[in-house]
Amino acid sequence: LLDAVPRFGIGCSSGMISDDGLLITNYHCARYFIQNHSTIGNNLFEKGFVAYNNKEELTNPGLTVEFTRKIIDVTDSVIKGVNSHSTIIERDSIIAKNIAFIKKKYSTAITLTAEVESFFFGSKYLLFIKEEFKDIRLVFCPPEDIAIFGGETDNWIWPRHSADFAIFRVYSDSTNIPNKISQENIPFKPRKWFKLSQNEQSETDFAMVIGYPGQTEEYLPPEALKEYKDSILPIRLLTRQKRMNVMKHYMEISKEIKLNYSYKYASLSNYYLKWQSDKKQLDNEPILTESRNMAFEPNLKAYIEEQYKLLGNLQKNNSFIQEGILSMDVMKFANKLNSSFLNGLIDNKDIIPIIRTFHKTNSKQIDIEYFKWLLKNIKSIPINNDIILYIFGNKLNCDKRKIDKKSQKLLKNTILLDSTKLIKILSKNPTIILEKLNNDDIFSIANKTLYLYRQNEERIFEIKSKIDSLQRVNLASLFNQNKPLYPDANSTIRLSYGNIRPYNTIDGIIYNYKSTIQGIIEKTISGDTCYSIKEKSIFYGNPKITTCIISDCHTTGGNSGSPVLDNKGLLIGVNFDRNIEGTVNDYVYRENIGRNIWVSISYIKYILDNFATNATFKNKLYFTN
Repeated sequence: LLDAVPRFGIGCSSGMISDDGLLITNYHCARYFIQNHSTIGNNLFEKGFVAYNNKEELTNPGLTVEFTRKIIDVTDSVIKGVNSHSTIIERDSIIAKNIAFIKKKYSTAITLTAEVESFFFGSKYLLFIKEEFKDIRLVFCPPEDIAIFGGETDNWIWPRHSADFAIFRVYSDSTNIPNKISQENIPFKPRKWFKLSQNEQSETDFAMVIGYPGQTEEYLPPEALKEYKDSILPIRLLTRQKRMNVMKHYMEISKEIKLNYSYKYASLSNYYLKWQSDKKQLDNEPILTESRNMAFEPNLKAYIEEQYKLLGNLQKNNSFIQEGILSMDVMKFANKLNSSFLNGLIDNKDIIPIIRTFHKTNSKQIDIEYFKWLLKNIKSIPINNDIILYIFGNKLNCDKRKIDKKSQKLLKNTILLDSTKLIKILSKNPTIILEKLNNDDIFSIANKTLYLYRQNEERIFEIKSKIDSLQRVNLASLFNQNKPLYPDANSTIRLSYGNIRPYNTIDGIIYNYKSTIQGIIEKTISGDTCYSIKEKSIFYGNPKITTCIISDCHTTGGNSGSPVLDNKGLLIGVNFDRNIEGTVNDYVYRENIGRNIWVSISYIKYILDNFATNATFKNKLYFTN
């Protein structure tokens, strides 16, 4: 299974599906790269994409696929030298040195890297040996109106009818090892790949999901969950909603902005809806105390809660920094430039592409509008006011009527939004650009904000080290009671298994375990633009085909693109979401309500039949299986 399930990009999963490098993942995981290949005149979002031969496949600089080749328990080697008298600082120092030695020992091969990951708050350590491929080419994606059918209206909702999948091919050098993007590369020959199921799935059938879930926190005490609900989530929701509203306004009046911001907006919207659900569900007090992991030793409970309180205050401030100031594209650009200069990149060939890429896709109206709102409302956001003074200095020392002019002046006068001037200065004398930028108000705000964010992160790390120490002692007592404990997700490969089954959360309403094309037909006549499909005719002849299915496997962010397998290990679907009632499973696992949502192989085949009729990969995909 390890050899058939690579990590896709930064935060998704995928599955190998042929002996010549074909890989399947989610459309929404591929969306950024689909956008990069799209223009107003050749919009892949609107028409989809099919490569009818290898030469037509599209390369994607920056996209990687990473296989986990081996997992080794290295706990004894990592904690060697640590004893019961070691302080937290001493323990961390010893462990860091031991991990560095282990990584160096196992990273000798040219194509292999080694990472050591912590489990159960440092009670166990596993070594992951990985192989990363860098030449990944787009082979197929459906039109977006079919791939993300339902859009914002259906996000996190069941029933779903999305064909949320895309197909890529992994390339290697002639010896089947990773290589940079090159015309000389050939399709990669994976060690293993999944065969496709030819059968329909039924209620109660076994289902297993395998992939790279990002993060869960199932060992939080109720007080920490309350802090998250009452302090952190309100800041995230308030700031993100406003940024999304500004983006949506400009996307609706400009096709170019819509194309450039489509991926950004979808990413923001996804977690905004998730946070809304978390808030709503955690407002239900019984949920805070029903988790199987909420057992704490009485003599440890008060200390653990005290540390989580300190952690929550810092996370609250960093939520404002991250979702507020640092979410602005111009601030990200400023810090990217600063990072480049700090790393010694002041050559034109390094910096000018960064400038041009930013100005090609950025809309300064969006940053200006959001910045105005942020300055007007910053004093009403529940954060430590010291950080406002630190970041903005006396730039907020005026009444609200003058804020509009002040925010516009700051952004109007910044050199960051003038690509012509930036490139001109670089061309004449690259060293002058640093002097100019350091005198720029927006550049200064960006740097100050990032510096403060990192300071907070260092303090957060210190507090988490104390929490880990306390939780290790607490979990040791739970292990001794033979309780079934599961490690929190940390972006390493995991599997979860369960059954296909319906659920109900509202009295009198039962949600079926599958959806069909009939639901697409019904939704398209609702009038909601999220249900608008150009190629409607392909659906009317086959209303009974299964589109999506739910099962009670435990998944989270990062499981997007995870293969879903039956009891014979055949591929029956590709995981892409959870139901809205199940988002709180990141903190409190409730298997009777939480469901993972996946697009069925039946629907994937149906879409390929209608959009990739002559594609050379389709026959191989169907018949070698």
